[in-house]
Amino acid sequence: GLSVASVLAQVSRPGPLASKAMASWLKSAWVRRLAAAIGATMLAAVNAADAGVCAKATCDGPRTTGEFVAQKLAGYDKTQRPTCADRRATVVEVQLRLTQVNEVDQKLGIMSLSGYMRMWWRDPRLAFNGTCTNEIVLTGEYMQGIWTPDIYIDNLVKKTTDGFPESIIVAPDGSVNHIAQMKLEVKNTLDLRQLPYDKHEAKIVLASYSQDIKNLRLVARGGTVGASSGVGISAAPMANNVWQLPEGVETSGFETEGRLTVSGDWDYLHLVIPYARKPNFLFNQVVVPAILFLLVAYIQFWVAPTVAPARAALAIIPVLIMRTLSNSVYRSLPEGSQQMWLADNLNVLTCLCILAAVEFGVVQFSLLVETAREDKLKGLKGSGPKAKEMMEKASVNTETLVHMLSRYSKKPASTNNAQDDNNAQDANNAQDANNTQNIAIDVQGCPAKTGYATSKDAAMEGIKESDLLFIEYAKTVFDRYDKGGSDSAGFHDVHEVRAALTFFNIYLSEAQVPGIVCMFLRDEGAATPVDETKAKLNFGHFCRLLLKINEYQLSHATFSIKNKFQSIPPSSRFDLAARVGYPILVAATQLFFQVGFALW
Repeated sequence: GLSVASVLAQVSRPGPLASKAMASWLKSAWVRRLAAAIGATMLAAVNAADAGVCAKATCDGPRTTGEFVAQKLAGYDKTQRPTCADRRATVVEVQLRLTQVNEVDQKLGIMSLSGYMRMWWRDPRLAFNGTCTNEIVLTGEYMQGIWTPDIYIDNLVKKTTDGFPESIIVAPDGSVNHIAQMKLEVKNTLDLRQLPYDKHEAKIVLASYSQDIKNLRLVARGGTVGASSGVGISAAPMANNVWQLPEGVETSGFETEGRLTVSGDWDYLHLVIPYARKPNFLFNQVVVPAILFLLVAYIQFWVAPTVAPARAALAIIPVLIMRTLSNSVYRSLPEGSQQMWLADNLNVLTCLCILAAVEFGVVQFSLLVETAREDKLKGLKGSGPKAKEMMEKASVNTETLVHMLSRYSKKPASTNNAQDDNNAQDANNAQDANNTQNIAIDVQGCPAKTGYATSKDAAMEGIKESDLLFIEYAKTVFDRYDKGGSDSAGFHDVHEVRAALTFFNIYLSEAQVPGIVCMFLRDEGAATPVDETKAKLNFGHFCRLLLKINEYQLSHATFSIKNKFQSIPPSSRFDLAARVGYPILVAATQLFFQVGFALW
């Protein structure tokens, strides 16, 4: 608002730093004319700029959505797709803005996700003068008046759009951007062979419902028509506790390329979401507990076989728990024949658990056999004093036990004179009184003279058949293992002696038996060979050894694994083998599964 002259007057006033020469120069006429010209030029430029702004504020295009609808949709046919001058197919770009992976139902193979489905195309019929606005936003019923591509999801299970926003944005050049927020559930096939280290690709398969490639081409955002390119998935930053999405998703999201396939005359656009399971949950909640339950089953191998209730609990309860664990895993898996790492591993661990229970059954069976043999030896030793007396008598008479046993054993009734006289008297009584009670009848109902009776020698010496039980049973066992025959000249070597002793629940190692046999023979006054493994026992020695075996069992005690294993009963052998072998078997199976998975 100041004139050029007033400005110069203010400047030309003398001040503390202004000289008189300067003031005189500024007051000169030519300087004043130059300042006036500059001011006039600047004022003209400012006026021209103001005039331009006012000119731009004046527009001929639509200012509001209502004006756009009135100008552009009157006579617009939404059933006809937009075409270019050369009548080429309409190109529709598609992209899913993924905001969250909600859930993966691995039993049904369904992924639930949330996001925005975005589509772009160009409709020249909707181009408008953009002097008043850069875009027109259509919502609600206004969107129903224009053409939109009939894109459907080929593997869709369920789509939820109710309550979610949807809009169409139109640019001045006719470019259209359709945005719809939705929740999708899509069907995919899951490859669970490597569960819980499985990796998958979820696909959203898009196609046009009625337009083939002659009329409409599908492509991912920014891609090339007819090729796998562009950005099909654009994910926002997100986190998921169960599934591992592509690297960097928690901070910057991720993008994946659109994959295009042409089937027949139709474009199919695949929007791909790669994801992998975070294995810690299943590994810690299934594999680790299963191994710990095997440890519980392993404890039973250290419990005495005679404590059956405790061992039964330790053997059976882990099997039931493993079965429950398997059920919980299979409850969330598809019912099919597909092999799965986790399921196979769990089945093997369950079999190992059952194997421990089977071992318990085998040990108990062995214990029953051992108890029966031990009880039999105890019963036979009850007649030991009488048997010892007969052995001493045989020794005095220089008679073998085999020959003595032959004399005292039962005889056919017809060969016993005293018994024949009794039978004759009984026959006379039977004829007079028809008293059949005094007639001895055998099991076939034959007369007594064809049966057996106590031998004359046994009757005279007061020997009962019960007194012979020890020697008779010992003879039976001796004959069974005497490879040289069952006659009186039969002998047992140390290996036969060891095998025969097992029938009396007496278990000795191969290193113990030669020393015990030779020690016993020397105590009996017999000479022994230099090589103790060459020593032999006859039947008499064998019977006397049975009565004194407890006195020799500590002889030549050794602590090697083989001798330890041979000198314990079968029930203890099974437990000893299980204590060593079971952990190795469990470790080997886990090593197999881990290494096998790595190679796979």
